[in-house]
Parts: sequence; C-alpha cells; structure tokens
Amino acid sequence: MQPPKKALQFLRWFCRQDYLEEIEGDLFEVFRKEVEDSARKAKWKFSWRVLNYFRPEFIKTFTNCMSPLNRW
Repeated sequence: MQPPKKALQFLRWFCRQDYLEEIEGDLFEVFRKEVEDSARKAKWKFSWRVLNYFRPEFIKTFTNCMSPLNRW
C-alpha cells in the first residue's frame, strides 16, 4: 500500500530540500502503521498531515518561477 500520489507530489513540490527527507520519512512511518488498521483512513490522514506541513518554515523559496511578461 502506497500513500496518495498527489499528496506526496505536493509535499515534494513545496517542501524545502533540507527538511524533505526527514518529513517524508516520518510521514511514511506513520502511514505504514496506520494502513494496518484502515487503508482508507491512513491515506486521508497522510494527506491531512502533508497539508499541516504547508507552513512558512517548510516552504521553498520560489524565485523566477515564471518569466516576466513581455510588454510592447
């Protein structure tokens, strides 16, 4: 059983690299324990926990994500 792909992708997109490995490891560990009781609930809780990490201290710095619009 794997955690939800969209939640994992979102975590990898926003999370700073220096925190990602530790956070991901913790989330996977809890997920594996909870999936034994209920896979559906474990997936829901995994996604919820990913959203809880969406805080300023864990968010990457996004610079120049989009090129400036050309003006005439």
